Amino acid sequence: MTNYSDDKGEPASHETLLERLEYMTKIVFPAIQTKTRATQKRMIERFNKTVLHNEFPDGAKVMSLDPIKGDKLAPRYEGPFTVVRRTTGGSYELRDGTGALLGRKFAPSQLKLVLDDYEDTATYE
Repeated sequence: MTNYSDDKGEPASHETLLERLEYMTKIVFPAIQTKTRATQKRMIERFNKTVLHNEFPDGAKVMSLDPIKGDKLAPRYEGPFTVVRRTTGGSYELRDGTGALLGRKFAPSQLKLVLDDYEDTATYE
């Protein structure tokens, strides 16, 4: 192993500095930019796979996740509720069956859309 603590370095010449600068701007910086864009693309794809992008229109019927679900036989969702509006932060204001507004706002991940196209006819098998 060589000890370089006593060596005196010479400052680089102007031409050497210009060559290094050209090397950095033509090779190193574009390579870093390419790698960064590829990494950002992978991060965006991974995020979009894991995060639900639910948007509910005003007037839609939804069920909400019960935050204080008691035992494991209790229903997981409560409702149905009607969407009043979406706030600027992305949460939703809901109205219950009596027409009263609920006391808190709900995140889209806590809501589930209710489909009203089921038939309510009795079937006998």
